[in-house]
Amino acid sequence: MLDYECLFSNHLYEKLKGVIKGGIFVKVNENDSLVVEIKRKDGNNFGVSFTDFSNRILNGFTTEYAFMR
Repeated sequence: MLDYECLFSNHLYEKLKGVIKGGIFVKVNENDSLVVEIKRKDGNNFGVSFTDFSNRILNGFTTEYAFMR
């Protein structure tokens, strides 16, 4: 994982950790997609991915946008 991917993932994880109860997994995969998965004990799981992550970062993609999604 590149530095900007690691920084972005960690920052988004910290934002989500404050409002979500459950396991939070944030990473950028080998296909250049930001993947966010939330696993809950009650089975109410959630997942979202943002493709073309590198170009999104260059064009102003922020943790606020990913958080509100």
